[in-house]
Amino acid sequence: MFMHATGTMKRKRHRGLLADVLAAGGRYDRLISNFQTRVLGPTASCSAVGVSIAVDKIVNAMVEDEDTEVVPGVCDVLVCSVGSDLLIQCIEIVRDLWAAGISSQLFENSEQLYSLDDMQTRCKYLGIPHIVLLSERMVYVNSTVRVRSLEKDKVVDKSMPQSELVEYIQSRMTNKP
Repeated sequence: MFMHATGTMKRKRHRGLLADVLAAGGRYDRLISNFQTRVLGPTASCSAVGVSIAVDKIVNAMVEDEDTEVVPGVCDVLVCSVGSDLLIQCIEIVRDLWAAGISSQLFENSEQLYSLDDMQTRCKYLGIPHIVLLSERMVYVNSTVRVRSLEKDKVVDKSMPQSELVEYIQSRMTNKP
């Protein structure tokens, strides 16, 4: 299927199958020149090209395909705060994990738009096996962090001093089932 700048959609058949739209776009020279002429008058010509790619359809097709292997997670650890703005502390933890060769990402959730369950569901979907959670009380009062490890059939929660975090994650990664 493809779409012209006029807005006309045309479906193409391939070997008798009706294909889904994965990308749409084209050249927009005439469209741009029409607006340019109306606004600026007849001046130098202008060229334009555009495309929109349906990445979600491509990813969903790969996920639904039983022959496709599961892609490893985008990282091993997601670091986030719960209930407060602890961005500096989260960055320090990510830095320590990176220094130890552990791939990690920071999830900034100071607005509390996502619940812990939302984050856990997203991590399972993306294949991220560990979530490091920080809260004001844990960081400022106890100097601890909470690690939630997502396994196939269970979730393991453990609180620990921040100084033991890297070693704990390394041990969980080497003892993978």
